[in-house]
Amino acid sequence: MMSPIDKFILGFVSPFKGLRLIFSSKKKFMLSIFPFLFGIVIFAGGFFWAFNYMGGAVDGWLRQFEIMSGALFTVASFFMALFSWVAFFTVAFLASYVVMSIFGGPFYSMLAEDVFKTNSISGPKGGTFRLIFTMLFLSIIKISIFVMVGLACFIMSFIPILNIFSTYLIFLVVAFDCSDYSFEIDYLSLRQRFSFIFKHFWEYSGMTLSIMCTSLIPGSFFLLLPAFICGATEMYIQLENK
Repeated sequence: MMSPIDKFILGFVSPFKGLRLIFSSKKKFMLSIFPFLFGIVIFAGGFFWAFNYMGGAVDGWLRQFEIMSGALFTVASFFMALFSWVAFFTVAFLASYVVMSIFGGPFYSMLAEDVFKTNSISGPKGGTFRLIFTMLFLSIIKISIFVMVGLACFIMSFIPILNIFSTYLIFLVVAFDCSDYSFEIDYLSLRQRFSFIFKHFWEYSGMTLSIMCTSLIPGSFFLLLPAFICGATEMYIQLENK
């Protein structure tokens, strides 16, 4: 019986195991090349946007508080700037993830399927093309879900305490979504997927922290997204075998 700490660590190190899987297989490595190159574009674009546009947008928004007295403005501007950066970063992260899911979806599907072939006793169910088209269709549907989650978290980002929860919620949703390829391969229903996620909450909390740590450098998470997909798939197989 694993303790909550052991489960948390299992989820936290899952992307590192996924990275090991990628470099241990020529096929997985080849499937990771396009998502990696596309991740470089997101990585470079994230830095360019953050330093050239986001800073100006935050400064412009803060100017409306200049009517306050000196000391009060200094304190208020610090916290408002902090909340603004968190809010804009969260929305940008979610938007980038949606784009990566759509364009890299076919490759992520084949990566998850290949992990099933090499690590699962029963192997994947169904065919590759069914999986690719299903995940591409689901990625388009997810856009509306992510938009609603993103708007709610954007509003909460300006409220103390809730802003921490909203940021964590975004990364938690992404951690769950990294396993969606595994769920689809194993033909899990929506109810079964939620049941699995709640049953293994500590593992996914660990993966969430791993995503948060990786995302401290804008765009870096998207460079490692193939590793997160492979790691989430291997973790799902390991938990199901247990």
